[in-house]
Amino acid sequence: MKALRLILILFVFALNSSVLFSQLVNIESRRMQSDTVRFAGNANLTLNYQQTNDITLIVFKSSLNAQFKSKNLKHTYLALGNYAFTESNVKTIANAAFGHLRYNYKFNKWFRWEGYSQVQLNELLSLKYRFLAGTGARFKLNRGETIKTYIGISAFYEHERVEDILQTQSRDVRMSNYFTVSIKFPKKRGEFASTTYYQPLFRYWADYRLTTQSIIQLNITEYLSFITSVNYFFDFNPPVGVKPSAFSINNGLKVKF
Repeated sequence: MKALRLILILFVFALNSSVLFSQLVNIESRRMQSDTVRFAGNANLTLNYQQTNDITLIVFKSSLNAQFKSKNLKHTYLALGNYAFTESNVKTIANAAFGHLRYNYKFNKWFRWEGYSQVQLNELLSLKYRFLAGTGARFKLNRGETIKTYIGISAFYEHERVEDILQTQSRDVRMSNYFTVSIKFPKKRGEFASTTYYQPLFRYWADYRLTTQSIIQLNITEYLSFITSVNYFFDFNPPVGVKPSAFSINNGLKVKF
């Protein structure tokens, strides 16, 4: 299929990375922002092996994104998945995964309704598992192709278990509000995109999660791009032993086939 794109990450290095995956996943960065293309997808797979001074390090990362639209372009189906594992001959350093399914119905050019579900784990953040399911509205704020802005308002049920001293389990309902903007640079030189999520508890609004991600893509050639992303995450009520905030900057090269 012409719309199918296989993304191979050739080189990725982190200037400062606090978490492997944030507790709050940025779904907006995975969407295909087009009203005419019916199918698009990408896949990433990296495996690194290193041995130095009797220390062995294995790093494995994979992801799969796929989006499909019906013939009338009113029904959109989105499937996302990530898995990352880092292990040394001493211990497991990181083990994180998530899966996400989303359905979107387009009423008109401005208004859409969505339903979604997600499963997630992250040993680094003491998250044994998290399951959530929700529904809500999505609004497109402008017509232009160069600049696109969206806001979303939804509610979701969440069940999670945390591997802390108390072996905490919780079942809550949260709001999920987001604002996203993307700007295409002139002459296909690149793109800037930024998304901010705000997720308070319905029963206690002071308990909230906040995350923001900004990405700049600079096109070196038609097939090669340089990418920088800046990420910030805050959790008002994190697991015991986990700091409430995290910040990371990531850089890499992307080759498109």
